[in-house]
Amino acid sequence: MKTDKKVIRQLILKSVTEHPKDMVKVVTKKLGISRQGVNRHVQSLIREGILSGKGKTKGIEYSLKPIATKNLEFTITQSLEEDRIWRDEIAPNLIDLPPNVREIAQYGFMEIVSNAIHHSEGEKIYIGLRKTFAQINISIRDDGTGIFHKIKEGTGFEDLWQAAFELSKGRLTTDETGHTGMNIFFTSRIFDKFGIMSGGLCLIHKSDDTWVLEEGKTPPSGTYVGMVLNTNSEKTVKELYDKYALPGEDAGFLRTHIPLAIARYGDEQLISRSQAKRVLRRIDQFKEIIMDFKEISFIGQAFADEIFRVFQERNPEIKLHYVNAQDTIERIIQSVLK
Repeated sequence: MKTDKKVIRQLILKSVTEHPKDMVKVVTKKLGISRQGVNRHVQSLIREGILSGKGKTKGIEYSLKPIATKNLEFTITQSLEEDRIWRDEIAPNLIDLPPNVREIAQYGFMEIVSNAIHHSEGEKIYIGLRKTFAQINISIRDDGTGIFHKIKEGTGFEDLWQAAFELSKGRLTTDETGHTGMNIFFTSRIFDKFGIMSGGLCLIHKSDDTWVLEEGKTPPSGTYVGMVLNTNSEKTVKELYDKYALPGEDAGFLRTHIPLAIARYGDEQLISRSQAKRVLRRIDQFKEIIMDFKEISFIGQAFADEIFRVFQERNPEIKLHYVNAQDTIERIIQSVLK
């Protein structure tokens, strides 16, 4: 059966970012079509100004050709306003995109820039925009204290790793009078890829709802936030808000999703009650919690008992769910519930 032209082109555009050097091979294998057939579409995309290629025939490296780029620098002052930067510098480059995509880009941009202006304690903000046919890349960096350091110092958490993990839960702020603690939670989940780098740690959320927290190269000071959004995204900000709101509740954001994969330090296993208590920190702020065991292969009996029996018995008004549990984890959880 002949593969639809649109399907081939979409897979090429989707694959080129992660497989710039072997993109043709990847598409050929996934769709079961000839290399020559894929190359015809690649050449067509190059002629249309959507793709570019660099190098010789066998070692050619493909990339999405930028349609618009911006590199901006601002001094942080009381008069600096994120909405004005958006209107003057960013929005004019996105007017040809669907309304929901522009809305997501605006939401994430304003939330992160506002955070840098009002909470980073820095002097400068550096903003980057790179738009291609398939993606919008937005980067925002400040030269301030660093987000994980600021959370650690403002909350008393024992280290930066715990600060980063707590940030993923939501409702975390060091300034309750001027900040809701919701912006990172929602922004990280609505973009197709979202990353925060600061203080030697990288916190990353991917489109398949995978979280990564790892040590890595980060700015010497301050915080770097990178956001990637596919231009054909069908998501909306309203749908995301509705997902984490509880029906009939006035307070709104009362449901959270906890990625247990980043509750671990490095490659350790989740075994003990003390680890469980760190996972449970602050979740009494919510009425419904989803524990996500994605990428977790084993948990200890004490860890499961502390969360699913001890905590639940002490907090019966909080609904506790779990997802992505492998068979071994499922048996351990059921054993403590019995």
